[in-house]
Amino acid sequence: MLLVASAANRDEQHHPILMIRSFQNYFDRRRVRRFGNQALAWLFEHERDFQIARVNAGAIPWQVKPLAELLFLLVVLKRHGVTSPLLDRLRAVALASGNQFDWHELAAYDPSAATGMALVADCYRTFGHAAPFDDRFFEFLNHIGYFEGMDRLPYRDMDLAYNLGRVVSPDYEGDMPRWFSATAFGRRQHIVRYTIDDIYSLTHAVFYLSDLGLRPAESMLDSATAKRLRAELVTLTAAMIRADNTDVLGELLLCWMFCDVERTWLNQAILNQALYQMSAAVTKDGAVAPSAKIFRQAEEGRATFKQLYHTTLVGAFLFKLLAETNRYAIN
Repeated sequence: MLLVASAANRDEQHHPILMIRSFQNYFDRRRVRRFGNQALAWLFEHERDFQIARVNAGAIPWQVKPLAELLFLLVVLKRHGVTSPLLDRLRAVALASGNQFDWHELAAYDPSAATGMALVADCYRTFGHAAPFDDRFFEFLNHIGYFEGMDRLPYRDMDLAYNLGRVVSPDYEGDMPRWFSATAFGRRQHIVRYTIDDIYSLTHAVFYLSDLGLRPAESMLDSATAKRLRAELVTLTAAMIRADNTDVLGELLLCWMFCDVERTWLNQAILNQALYQMSAAVTKDGAVAPSAKIFRQAEEGRATFKQLYHTTLVGAFLFKLLAETNRYAIN
């Protein structure tokens, strides 16, 4: 199903709100809100799965990623002004889980704990709570360079710089354009050679450069690079529509909004189809499946939390922004 704009609409001056309103050809605000609420309800129903658990006795013996990503979703929706009783309940569960874990021991095992701990501190502070670890301990490890004692991919360096910028000093964000230039996009890798990991590196980099849509891409990129970025987001989105990867597709759609991709007839057609595909991935239980195969497994009750939780977080983020914020309103 492909929905396109009228000839008159093609000539409208570009504006982010008008771009999002084009989705109303298929989606009204009520339906998008329902998708978002269903996704949040699924996350809440699986609250126990977000609790940090020991998974092995190796160098990284705990599974903290799901909780950190849930906290990230909660803080970003808060910063965008999205509120609801369900989000309040999710926040209470997530903060309680974080308080029950020894973050100091995690840092002692692995320097990569820096990003997660900074993210956690940002979330707690955003909601008016002290971080669930000693700030002096974190500052000491950062000061002596302990967190630099590992190799990171460029977009993971951006991840750390962004989160340190949020909780330590905005000066850390000054390095992000340099790290961005070392990504596949920054190296001008040909788009047909992009792997899924390369696309993830781009979407996450856009999240940090744009502060999740709260500042323009041009605040950190020159105009030519920002223009090329918007063009490649369009091409990659079209590719992901055909690739059966809802997780990456959802992140790309968020990047479209955060970067205010130009509203043309072709772009609008791609956006409509991409959002239709996101809606088709919503299961009867409210989860968002990352592929057609996992969607079928979810409908049969055979999909696991690990298979579903990240795409459901992405879907909740996308649908709630579309339905609940003034900037991305579709009414």
